[in-house]
Amino acid sequence: MSRARTRASAAGSRAVKPSPESAPLEKDRKAKGKHGHGTTTQLPSGRVRWQVLVTLPNGEKERRGGTVDSEKEARQSIARALVQAEEGDLPPSHKLTLSRWLEHWQKVHAPSIAPRTRELYAHYVRKHILPSLGELKLTAVSEVKVRAFYADLYETAKLANSTRRHIHNVLHMALKQAKQDRLVRTNVTDEVKPTYEREEKRSRKLKAFTPEEAALFYPLARADRSGLVLAFMLCTGLRRGEALGLQWERVNLETGRCDIEEGLSILDNKPQAGTLKTERSRRVITVAGDALGILRERKGEEAIEEVALRGYTPSGYVFTSLVGTPLNPQNVGRIMARLCKAAGIPDLNPHGLRHTYTSLLAAQGIAPEVLSKQLGHARASFTMDFYRTVFDSERNSMTLEFTPKVP
Repeated sequence: MSRARTRASAAGSRAVKPSPESAPLEKDRKAKGKHGHGTTTQLPSGRVRWQVLVTLPNGEKERRGGTVDSEKEARQSIARALVQAEEGDLPPSHKLTLSRWLEHWQKVHAPSIAPRTRELYAHYVRKHILPSLGELKLTAVSEVKVRAFYADLYETAKLANSTRRHIHNVLHMALKQAKQDRLVRTNVTDEVKPTYEREEKRSRKLKAFTPEEAALFYPLARADRSGLVLAFMLCTGLRRGEALGLQWERVNLETGRCDIEEGLSILDNKPQAGTLKTERSRRVITVAGDALGILRERKGEEAIEEVALRGYTPSGYVFTSLVGTPLNPQNVGRIMARLCKAAGIPDLNPHGLRHTYTSLLAAQGIAPEVLSKQLGHARASFTMDFYRTVFDSERNSMTLEFTPKVP
């Protein structure tokens, strides 16, 4: 074969058209797969960039991509990302911020959270977490940064132990869900927690009425139309929201049975009913004596008010305003302060009536486990540790007496 013919043959060999698989890359420098199967782009360097839109475990869509040495590797990377997304095994996203995740987490978990609790979570997120940590990538929320955040809450913001504990709980729950959804590999709040200082002042704060103070308060509340709910709370140990959320359809005026299923709280400055948070809180109590008398009295009053008062609108609640609407929980605190002043006793938060109920019955010898069940607590130890006040009168004459032997 001559040299000229050999050169012609070589030229013809170089002029062979590219294969269909590589043609789009050479022509458009970009190869598109089927819808949802990603794209590949030939770079001037000879390497191939790939991209694909995947659905994250939280339902959001995100574009994933990278650069590899060949078209084959690019297609393999796309296929791997799609399979991992389908199986929920994607590597952590480096684009999702803590702010976006907290927004999603609140929306997804809102139905299972009581309205008032949901409102508090949103407040803690908006007021404290987002300004300090919100712009961080979710995968960049580290132990060092969270520890510094907790220190700032105490040293700069001067927040109380209880508030810092709530903020930690919110962040912990959100990151726990992110870990379960495989958006982060670890929950840094498992190891990093706020440091709580001892609160000596707390022990001096009035938590319950003494027996003498309760005896002065009760008759005034019992005789006051607005204070009747407070008298009922003192008799039963119900939380403020539980007493205000009690509806007639859940009350049996013959047997005294009351189904405690809902609580009334403030949401957007308006009273709103919501299911109680825990199974133990949703309970049945049976009232008797004057507590049952209060319910029967309220039923009679309601019938008179509905006829006598213009604009009266029955709401179905036991304790209402003069026009039948649900009582605002915030107003109950003002009523409490007024009655305490009238009785000449120290002002007590309405929740202190629950502490008073627990302490007076415990002083009478009611078993802790019985009280815990009545209050809807998870453990009797919690009831005794946080709700039981030991009165000075209980400790009078606490000495042992021995009868000496007569020789």
